[in-house]
Amino acid sequence: MNTYKELKLKNGDTIKLTLSLKRLLVLKTKNIDVYEDTNSIITKGPKDIFDMVKLIYAGYLCAADLSEEIMSYDAFLEVIPDDIGVIASTAGDLISPKKN
Repeated sequence: MNTYKELKLKNGDTIKLTLSLKRLLVLKTKNIDVYEDTNSIITKGPKDIFDMVKLIYAGYLCAADLSEEIMSYDAFLEVIPDDIGVIASTAGDLISPKKN
């Protein structure tokens, strides 16, 4: 099963996303605040659109090549698509990836 998903940003770039267990464990050790928010969203469900955006940002951090520059959350908000449907479906796909 492919645990990576791609998301096209407003600036035309495409990023990879994942919430695989191994990558979540790395996130937990490197950025506990984002991990704790993500864990809460996964286990309790998103409360609003910004929880979904946080989940997608965590997916970006988990998939990121740490040798490259990582976008801050504020920078991420500037480039994530404004399409609520895309945000909702992307967050859903990260929580429950489809089998290939």
